[in-house]
Amino acid sequence: MTGSEAPPGTSEADVATRGSGVKLAAELLGRALSLAASFALAAGLGVEGFGVFAAASGVAVILAEAADLGLQGMAVRALVARSAGLRSMVRAKALLTAAVAAAGLAALALGGVSTAWPRELAPALLVPLLFYYVLSGWSELLGVALRAHGRRGEEAAVILALRAATLVAVIAALRAQASLSAIGWAHAAATVPAAALSWLLARRAYHDEDATAVPQPPPRAVLRSALPLAVNGGLALLGLRLELLAVSFLRGAFEAGLFGAALKVVESLNGVPSAVAAGALPSLTRDALQSLRAVRE
Repeated sequence: MTGSEAPPGTSEADVATRGSGVKLAAELLGRALSLAASFALAAGLGVEGFGVFAAASGVAVILAEAADLGLQGMAVRALVARSAGLRSMVRAKALLTAAVAAAGLAALALGGVSTAWPRELAPALLVPLLFYYVLSGWSELLGVALRAHGRRGEEAAVILALRAATLVAVIAALRAQASLSAIGWAHAAATVPAAALSWLLARRAYHDEDATAVPQPPPRAVLRSALPLAVNGGLALLGLRLELLAVSFLRGAFEAGLFGAALKVVESLNGVPSAVAAGALPSLTRDALQSLRAVRE
């Protein structure tokens, strides 16, 4: 068994149901940890400080999408269908990450020269949050690869490692009375355990990828395949973030803090149907490839 097929005596629909259950449980617990980190920030920074931080996070997560461009969305189908290997996706993401990191470091250097930045767009805060979301994207991509290989529990471990490390980093930074930018860098540092764990697990899962002759298209071809999902993902991000940014710039940080706290709860609820679908996606892909209907029904 490769980890991406139903065991003997188990239907693909059963595999899909179990996959959805594992993914949903991991997301619910992970979202609870994320909410705890957000509420700890709100309590520690106050409504206005949290509003600034939330608005900067909204900008950073939109910019960080440039380091993914649909790769997470295409990963399950490509890996299950064996139309592209994990190595090819890692190469494409590495190129995108290098470009975004260079832009972030340039912005940080520019920020040291010019102080004419709104607090929400100050490079000292925006850049560490950009790195946080970019590095989190690596854990998420490799977690998706683990799920495509049937290693749902390992993906859950990666999700929880990231959320738990973020909560610990937030609490430690608040106890140290750190500045907003230092809290941002604490977020970035919190991605390291999950990134290391996901890399080790994915490397073990895909150690025989070369021997099985999985195609490894060049980065340009991978990104071209992911482009429709990149557009869809970008629009989805904008739909959730533009309102927060509008409130921040039109009404101020205090109102943005109240709106951002409520938005965190809504985002957590949105994760429930997404987790159910994501957990079943490997089985749905095999279902479509084999022209079956059991999983969809």
